[in-house]
Amino acid sequence: MSDEGKGDGDVVTEEVVFKPHEKWTLAEQTHSMNNQKGLNALFTALSPDQFSNISNCETSKEAWDILQVTYEGTNAVKESKLQR
Repeated sequence: MSDEGKGDGDVVTEEVVFKPHEKWTLAEQTHSMNNQKGLNALFTALSPDQFSNISNCETSKEAWDILQVTYEGTNAVKESKLQR
C-alpha cells in the first residue's frame, strides 16, 4: 500500500477474513477446541467479580495472563517482593 495522499489524520484499517470452519485443518480444530475448553474452565471457576475481568477475552492464554498479573503481579512486582 502506498503512503501517497495520506495525511497525518488518515486511518488505515485492515479487513480480517476468517476461514470457514469447513476448511479448518485438524490442528486448527484441535487448537480451537482446546482454547474453548480452557476458557470454559476459567469462566466457570471464577466469581462474578473475577469473571468481569476476563469476560471479553477471546483466548484462554489472554484470560490466563490477565489473571496472573492481577493476582501475582508483574515480574517487577515479584522481584520486589522477593527482595523484601
